[in-house]
Amino acid sequence: MQEPPHKAVVTLLVTVFAAGCGGQAPAPTTKLVPSFTAATLSSASASTALPSTAVTVAKPAIPATPPGVDAGKFEILASLCAVGSFEGPSGTEVGCLFTPPYDKAEKLPGGQLRVVGDRNQLCVLGGIDRGSFTAANTEQAVLRLESCGPERWNGSIPGDLVVAERTQEGWKQVALQRGTNLDGCDKLKREGRTVFVCDDVTGDGRNTLRWSYSLDFSALPKVRLQIIAKTYSGGSHRCGESSAFSPDPSESRVTALELGERSFKDVDGDGDDDLVRTVQRASLIGTSVQSKRIDTLCKRSRPEEPMMLEPKHIVGAMRSYKLVFLNGPSGFKPDATSKKLLRDWEGESSSFWMSQVGEDAAEEP
Repeated sequence: MQEPPHKAVVTLLVTVFAAGCGGQAPAPTTKLVPSFTAATLSSASASTALPSTAVTVAKPAIPATPPGVDAGKFEILASLCAVGSFEGPSGTEVGCLFTPPYDKAEKLPGGQLRVVGDRNQLCVLGGIDRGSFTAANTEQAVLRLESCGPERWNGSIPGDLVVAERTQEGWKQVALQRGTNLDGCDKLKREGRTVFVCDDVTGDGRNTLRWSYSLDFSALPKVRLQIIAKTYSGGSHRCGESSAFSPDPSESRVTALELGERSFKDVDGDGDDDLVRTVQRASLIGTSVQSKRIDTLCKRSRPEEPMMLEPKHIVGAMRSYKLVFLNGPSGFKPDATSKKLLRDWEGESSSFWMSQVGEDAAEEP
C-alpha cells in the first residue's frame, strides 16, 4: 500500500453540472437541486490513509430521500459522494456511483439522485455502524459500501469501508479501508472508541480458510487491520470419485475445523477484555479406515446428484480447544498455549491456502 502523499491544500471552484456531462454517464433521471452551501471537505487519498487533501467546493443540498430508504443513512451517504439508486426485487437500494476515495469533482455530491439499471454500477450501501472510531468523543459512522463497476467482477469481491464524521459543515470523510468486509463482527470498546473484531472465510468447496481480525480506525492505515488468527480445513470428498488416498501424506491429510463461541473477558486481570474462542478440530492422514467410511457414507448418494462429504464426516470425532488472545497495546496476541496450538495446526495446513490472507490482505495494492 502506498504511503499517504505529502500534505497539500488545493482550492477549487467547482460548478456542478448534471451527472453524465461530457459523455461520462447516462443523463440523470432526477432534477438537480439548485441550492448550495459553501463547505470544506476533507477527502481520502487513493490509499487507505487518513485524508490529507482539503478541497473547497460548493456543496449541493441533499436530494430527496427515496421512498423506503432510511433518511438518516441517506443523508450521510449523499453528503459524501455522487449518489444513485437501483430498483430491484428487494426494493430500492442506494449507494455511491463511484468507488472511494471521494476526492475528485466527478465523485463528489451533485445534489441529484441518478437511477441506474444495473446494480453492479452502484456501490450499494450495505449498512452503517455509528460510534466513535478514529478518536473518542466523535460522532462518526462507518459506511459499508459494496464493490461496484470494474472492481466487481463477481459477487464475492469485498467492498470498502468509509468513515464519516459529523462536523459543523456536515458529514465528511475521515478514513477509508479498501477491500474489507464487516460481516460477523463484534464491537469492542477501547479507550472511548469502537474496535471491530470479525470473522471471514474463503474457499473453493474442498478447502476452507477462516480468519479472525480486528479493525481499529484510530491506528495508521498499515496496522489498523490486524489478523488475529488463521485456521484451515480441507479434504472434502465428492461421492463417485475414488475413495483411495494418495500415498503422499501431504496429499492425503484431512482436516476438519469448526469455530465455536467467541467471547470477551479479562483473562489476565489487566482491565482489558481479551478474546476467547472455542474450536472443534481433528486432523489425520487418510488411510483405508477413512476410505471405508467414505464408501459407506456414499451409499446414500445418488449418481445424478453426488454428495460432497465434508472433512468432519471423514475424520470422525473432533476435539474441543479454547484459544485465548490477550488484548494489549499492539492488539490481540495469543497466549503461550494458543500460540503453540496455532503453530502446530499451521504445520498441518495447506501452505497455499494459509498464504491467501495476510496482514496486507485488505489494503490497497
